[in-house]
Amino acid sequence: MNTEIIVFAGISGFLFMAALLAFVYFRGLSLMQYLQQEEYDNERFLKWLFRARAFDKKASLITLLAFIVWSYFGDLNPPVINLGFYGLLLTALVVGIKTSLPKKNSAKIPLVTTPRVQRILYVYLLLMGFYFASLLLSFAEGNIMALMMAFVVFFQWPPFFLAASNFVLKPVEEFINRRYLKSAREKMNDLNPIIIAIAGSYGKTSIKNILSHILSSMAPTLATPASVNTEMGIVRIIRENLTDKYRYFVVEMGAYGAGSIKRLCQLTPPQLGIISSVGVAHMERFKSTEKVFGAKFELADNLAERQKTVIVNASAIPAALLRPHLKKNPKVMVCGDPDTQFYKDFTLKKYHQTDKGLTIDLEVSVSGKKQPFQVFVPLFGQHQAANVMLAVAAAVKIGLPLEVIKGALKTLPQIRHRLEVTTSKAGPTIVDDAYNSNPTGFLSALDALSVLKKPHGRTILVSPGMVELGKEHHPQHLKVGERAGEVVDVALIVGPRRMKSFIKGFQSTAGKEAILKTFSRQKAAEDWVLKNAHPEDVVLFENNLPDLYESEIRY
Repeated sequence: MNTEIIVFAGISGFLFMAALLAFVYFRGLSLMQYLQQEEYDNERFLKWLFRARAFDKKASLITLLAFIVWSYFGDLNPPVINLGFYGLLLTALVVGIKTSLPKKNSAKIPLVTTPRVQRILYVYLLLMGFYFASLLLSFAEGNIMALMMAFVVFFQWPPFFLAASNFVLKPVEEFINRRYLKSAREKMNDLNPIIIAIAGSYGKTSIKNILSHILSSMAPTLATPASVNTEMGIVRIIRENLTDKYRYFVVEMGAYGAGSIKRLCQLTPPQLGIISSVGVAHMERFKSTEKVFGAKFELADNLAERQKTVIVNASAIPAALLRPHLKKNPKVMVCGDPDTQFYKDFTLKKYHQTDKGLTIDLEVSVSGKKQPFQVFVPLFGQHQAANVMLAVAAAVKIGLPLEVIKGALKTLPQIRHRLEVTTSKAGPTIVDDAYNSNPTGFLSALDALSVLKKPHGRTILVSPGMVELGKEHHPQHLKVGERAGEVVDVALIVGPRRMKSFIKGFQSTAGKEAILKTFSRQKAAEDWVLKNAHPEDVVLFENNLPDLYESEIRY
């Protein structure tokens, strides 16, 4: 009998330890996806944790029940195995594992298991192991209350130990990054391409795509792909993609805090810069327009120090902030619409959106002489007119002839997920503006939707709204909601709790026949479109938030 008990205890102990290790690993892997999406920023990751209430509930409740069973039916040092207690505890671990396992096709942005992710997970596993060792000590001391609390807290520790592991490894990551940075800088010095940098609250990626397409018509051009705009992202592109065949290197520069763009200018010193806008995008991060301006204009300051030119869209930058900069920096090329109060080197006279693209009338300055310049681009969204103006200004400054620029713009491909229009005979027209969203782009997309509307079709909007607007969240969503009510027949809103002001605005201007439906997840709204959209309808997908904003955590 004793032998059977020992064997049974050994098997039970093995199963328990296997389940415990599996829980720790899979819960850490699940949380790691969100830490990676927050770009390994502990502060933002922990804010997400509390906002999403991503704490363990199910396994913790089962563990509490296990200790109730223990207190009623077992002693602290029972002569036989307390099957009820251990069975419930094992059940808690299994439930914790099940809720942590990735669901098929559930993640919009799956975890990328990079060497950094592996390092964080190794340290995290060690920390969780040390904590479990302290549990065994509590068990040996026979303090049932301490043991109960320690086990319940055990299920809550993973996100905090993951953040702690990330913090502990920060010096290691900085050392590794310095090595990569050094390698990238050496390669930049050897190849010495002509660098054009682009910064701004919005429009950066579109301008980058437009300008790189124009420049490619003259010489091989490399541009940072998609929305790669961080220091280490650009380092990777330099190390892996930049070669001596490229004459031009177009770099998108993102500002994630004061000093971000300054560091990027040290890595890739630009010969020319473009600042597209200073607006409310990322207000949650910067808190004020003045701080946004300061962060974006680190590019202009760097260029001024080296007597290089920066091109700015004065119509999308607060005049009170721009004026002092223009006074101290003569190497600024000003672009804008006719109402811009500053002298303009390039003027966006007018533009017209059709179902084929944009016709844009500019006044350009070539060799000090102004002349009219009309171009057609197969793009959608009136905000793209300003982006085209800035790209044309940069191409002219570099020295490309106007006819070459005009010819290149005629063959400009649509920009992926940025008001990308696709049509088919079998289904509705799809307007894909899902990559991200800002107030200017959202309004422009709604205007394009009304242009593309067919005589007997409906306009359908699918949107979870905009993010990182801070105190501007409700005013801006109210504004775009009011405009949506004027042009949208069916509004499919994802995440209604954070879209209350949009819904209010939509309902204030929508007609009696307008339909408003709400969904908790993007996929449910997309399924509605698949089932209900007609071939003559036009469907706008405006933004598609990452898992950080949409996932319902049910640990």
